[in-house]
This record gives sequence, C-alpha cells and structure tokens, in this order.
Amino acid sequence: MVASELSPEYRASITEAVEAIGTFTTATKEWRDGYSGRPNPAVACPALTELQHQVDYAGAPDDQPIDNLMSMIDLLVQAGNDSLRAVGTLVKTEPVFVWAHLPTGRAALEAFAFARWLAECPLDRGTRVKRGLLMRLDDAKQLARFGIPALTTQSEQNKDSIRNFATANGWDMSIGQMTIGGETLIDTKPALDQLFGDPESVKSIAPKLWCYLSGASHGNPYALLQSVDQDGGVSDGSTITAALVVRARDVHNLVATALLGGIRAWAMVARYFGWDMTTTRPALVPIHHYLERTAQALAADATA
Repeated sequence: MVASELSPEYRASITEAVEAIGTFTTATKEWRDGYSGRPNPAVACPALTELQHQVDYAGAPDDQPIDNLMSMIDLLVQAGNDSLRAVGTLVKTEPVFVWAHLPTGRAALEAFAFARWLAECPLDRGTRVKRGLLMRLDDAKQLARFGIPALTTQSEQNKDSIRNFATANGWDMSIGQMTIGGETLIDTKPALDQLFGDPESVKSIAPKLWCYLSGASHGNPYALLQSVDQDGGVSDGSTITAALVVRARDVHNLVATALLGGIRAWAMVARYFGWDMTTTRPALVPIHHYLERTAQALAADATA
C-alpha cells in the first residue's frame, strides 16, 4: 500500500534522519569489520576471558557455547543495522510507503535489544552461556513451526543437543518455561526496558513504540488506523473518506529511538568484545546532535 508522492516539506524534514541512519550504520560496520566481529586480542575483555574457559564445560566434543553466543551477538547487531538501513530507504521511497517501515523498525529494535541482553557487562560467564543456549532453544522451537519434516527433525536434534549439554553441566532445562539452570529467556518488552531504561520500571518510550510497531506488523487495525488523516476527512453524509499519511514527526520518533537503541547495543557489544571506540566515537557525534535536536523538537511539538 502506498500513499501519494513526498511533499517538499516531508522530504526536507526527513533528510537529516536518513543521513543519520547512513552515518551510524556505516561507522559501526567499519568498526565491526576491523575486528571481524571477534574479540580484540590486544586487550583483556569478557569475550576473550570467556573463550579461554570454553574447554571447562562438559559436553560433546563439538559443543562450543562461547563461540556460539559470540556469533549470535555479532549476527544480531548486524541484523539491527540492516533493518535500520532499510527504514532509511523505505521512508524516502516515492511513492512513500505508509506502513512498510514500521515492521522493519520493529525488527531493528528487537535485534538491538537481544544483542545487548547477550552482551551485557558485567555478567558472570555461566549466566551468559545459559542465555546463549536459551536463544538457541528458541530458535529450535521456531524451526518446528514450519511443519516441514526435515526442519522438524532438525528442531528435535537441536533441542536434544541443548538438553544434553545442560544436563552434562548440571543445569535443569524446561522448554515449556524456557529456562535453563534458573535463567529464563527474556521477553521483548523487558529486553527493551533494559536497552533504554531502568528494567524495574517503564521509563522509556521504546516499549510503547514497540507495541505500536508490533500491531502494525500484525495488521491490527488500531495500529494501521494511526496513519489515517483524521483531521482531513471528507463526509458525504453517510461515510467519511480520509487520506493515508506518513508524518515526518513519527519518522523522526522511530529513527531516533532505533538509533539510540543501536548506540546502546553497539556500546555494550564493544565492551564485551573489547573493541576500541577511539576512532569510531567522533563519527557518532553528528548522531548525538541529531538525537538532541529531535528530542527537543518532539518535546516542543508535544506541548504545542
């Protein structure tokens, strides 16, 4: 579903948002590629320390819990960036998409939130390994949903592998409750709370925004109808016809939230892997300036 062409005002307004996305994703990709997504061997960091203890775990010879979770962290931050770049493309495409950027923004937020959860520092090694196993267990559950015999078999094999590893290390496992050794797979909204604010409260707008993005992703009318121009409707006496609109304000809200989440996720990942931020930090200065200006503009708009 597409709306009409971009208005000059909309195009001018979102230019800074699109440029901020490009700057952020390019800088972080170059940063990550400099280390090939692996721990920095030149410094003492949690990832390198944990990798040295991988042999301490019982299990099959091919069990590599630390390598697996490091790959997951690397994959998730790259997925977050990929989705964020797609948001930048979708909001400037003409004719403009009404809803297409919303599920993509949701995907970015979720990837950044789970990357931060896995890379959390400080965190004891055992808890992190259990979190990595839980992500693998959830992935195994999702495989079975396809209903394809080969994938169902693979799902069961993966579950058995995870269960055997947990048992070998003295950890109870529950697929129904998604727990391993007392650690529970985090839900999306608590993961967003931890990414943006105090996990004991709801201080950030991100979980509320995610609910809206989730609604749009699943085709819920309450979310889709937010894009209706309710002030510009025309009535013929029995029905009201209204246009679909994309507001620059809403684009900035989404982009700023996703960028902030990306900054916090990448910072935690860098702390875990021991990546040097010295050369990357200056490239992110324009992003912080954009976030400050956007926050001021949205606050002024809310009080107008």
